[in-house]
Amino acid sequence: MEVRLNKRQKMKQLFKLLGVKSNLTFKKLFKPAISKKILLHYLDELENKRPVLLDYKAQNDNALLAALMFHNPECSTKLILQMFGLKKMLETVTIRELRAIFSNYNKRSWYRLITDARKIKLPSQSPFGAIRKNLINFKPLQLFYDKH
Repeated sequence: MEVRLNKRQKMKQLFKLLGVKSNLTFKKLFKPAISKKILLHYLDELENKRPVLLDYKAQNDNALLAALMFHNPECSTKLILQMFGLKKMLETVTIRELRAIFSNYNKRSWYRLITDARKIKLPSQSPFGAIRKNLINFKPLQLFYDKH
């Protein structure tokens, strides 16, 4: 994982947010503790912005529908069915492909659908677990092994 902090102002702002007390000298910036804190902060941001619906794995369609209804009792039937349909579509196409399919329709409808998907509550099944574990231990992680 890589984070690029090109501007001094951005670094100061981030350090203040994370409670890091350090002079912005080249020598003092590159410490493992600071790097770890920054990387974990950005990983948290990625996880929080990602709709949990994208990563949820249900045993079957009935289990998915039941989970949507159980964990979101305040949602309307229409919204539950929209999220169910969105999840089923995302099993066959990527989110970019789906957005391209609906590009002729109103963009606000697409953004409303994604905003609603972010509000859905389901048990977390984050795909970032291995990355987080290795960041906490501050060990390198190789996700894919290429023999070539």
